[in-house]
Amino acid sequence: MLTMRFQRISALILLTLLAFGCQNHTPQGTPADAKGVRQLIATLDAYQQRFGHLMEMRSRIRKQRADLDRRKAQLAQVDRDLHDDQARVAQGTMTRQSYDHKWKDTNKAQQHAQALKAFQADVARYNKFIGRFNRTAKALAGHIGKRTPADVDELMQDMSALRRILQSELDNKQYVKASYVAQHSAIAAEFGYHQQ
Repeated sequence: MLTMRFQRISALILLTLLAFGCQNHTPQGTPADAKGVRQLIATLDAYQQRFGHLMEMRSRIRKQRADLDRRKAQLAQVDRDLHDDQARVAQGTMTRQSYDHKWKDTNKAQQHAQALKAFQADVARYNKFIGRFNRTAKALAGHIGKRTPADVDELMQDMSALRRILQSELDNKQYVKASYVAQHSAIAAEFGYHQQ
């Protein structure tokens, strides 16, 4: 894993040196030579947005899950207290008047029922959001594969670096060099670049 990551970083550094090291300002090639590079840049931009959206969704899921877990624990505690008090009334260790004062006169039972109903609605919304996340992840599965979230972040950084290099070469009218960089990029190949 470390060697693979080192090789990928080394390849990016090499490509950067190739792209920026030889600053020739006379145009090389024609814009037609870089048609595929422009398409690759558009593809990288689109996928970068989709990956970013997926990672934002994942972050939102984690926050919502933590909030739901916290609320679930609070509701469970109130539910246990309510059932314990009902059992005490049935056993005669608590008077009905004390029970009514604790749960009904203070509206604690009604508040608990409302909180439980709101919690169930939030769980339903959370499950729908999980469904949208799963559909989005499935649509990107070809590129995500078995990558961890950290690997996806790294992929996004590599895509961004490649995009900057390619765009710089296009801006400098180095169409042949841009095509050369794209041809030798594993990321470009992964996102459908083929030599024109």
